[in-house]
Amino acid sequence: MQSKLTRAIWLLAVGCVLLCAANLMATETLPLAGEWRFALDRADVGVKESWFNRDLAERIQLPGVLQAQGYGDEIS
Repeated sequence: MQSKLTRAIWLLAVGCVLLCAANLMATETLPLAGEWRFALDRADVGVKESWFNRDLAERIQLPGVLQAQGYGDEIS
């Protein structure tokens, strides 16, 4: 009888933790609207060259589409 009660308490506790975590993830949002600096990394060297440690020259407005702002390739 004790092991069934212990198991039920653990299941209830795990369920509460999962429910709380899901609730936190669902309610926290970060608006991205505004001007952002960016660079297209066509050669895939951005990480190797530490682009994340420098100011990027290009700017884009979000929400928005690269192509509508003069960047990137045509959508095909």
